Amino acid sequence: MTTLKYSHFTTDAYPGDRRVDAWRDALGHVSLGLQDTAKLGNFYGQARSVVSPLGIHFTRLAASGQSLTGLAPRAEPGVWIALQLAGGGKLDSADGRAEIAVGDLAYGPLCGAFGLSYADDFRVLFILLPQPVLQSRGLASLVKRPGFLRGERGTNRIFADMLAAVAEDIETPTGCGQSRSRCSSSSPPAWPTKSARMGCAARPAPR
Repeated sequence: MTTLKYSHFTTDAYPGDRRVDAWRDALGHVSLGLQDTAKLGNFYGQARSVVSPLGIHFTRLAASGQSLTGLAPRAEPGVWIALQLAGGGKLDSADGRAEIAVGDLAYGPLCGAFGLSYADDFRVLFILLPQPVLQSRGLASLVKRPGFLRGERGTNRIFADMLAAVAEDIETPTGCGQSRSRCSSSSPPAWPTKSARMGCAARPAPR
């Protein structure tokens, strides 16, 4: 029997003067930070997520334009993947800036420095692969720096289409109680507390 943990967060549940802090806290659960908050003005943000029994996080973010950043060295060790679902974005890393279009995939180590910025409304599927999952499959050192893949053709297109289907299925669970699965839901996100995690500072970052 498997257990899937669902959660849903929206800034609509908070008054205007508390939305930024509430959104920042929600992003922190997926190892993301919020930059340039003074420029946000009247904004919104929504996060729908599901966590697999292995601890893999799938989070669909829908929000107005903003700038996101990694939380290294406080982030949970592992790898992130971001599929652009709507709107355009930019990936900032030590290698420079890259334009991210719908269907493109950005990725990188959670312990590395990166930024994701969006000028207008956007939707993105943000996936967290924790270090234990990568280690068990011999993939712990596969991603050493941020990068991106164009989703226009070939295997990249197939992979992007698969993840897009996952993103569309992240909703309030309707199959709870079936014989082969159990579901639990909560709001705000019910991921491990920051005190229960071992941050990047506690482990050597990938070289």
